[in-house]
Amino acid sequence: MERIDYNGERTSKALIDFAVRHMPSFVLKASKGGLDKALRASPLPKAVLFTDKKAVPPIAMALSTKVHAVSGEQIERIELSQLQ
Repeated sequence: MERIDYNGERTSKALIDFAVRHMPSFVLKASKGGLDKALRASPLPKAVLFTDKKAVPPIAMALSTKVHAVSGEQIERIELSQLQ
């Protein structure tokens, strides 16, 4: 991982926002029709997060790196509104 210098404000919010923007992530959005295809693409383990959030939560980004390290696969993301 490359080093990134931080030159922003010295507040907790600014530091957290910076860290989240630079987190590695293997999260992909999946549409209702694309979920089956994504799940069948490989026999390796996957994690699926169903959420109605507009942005990917940082915890999901962190989890995606763990799943990727173990399986080489990506976490698939689909919004609940797409299933209705």
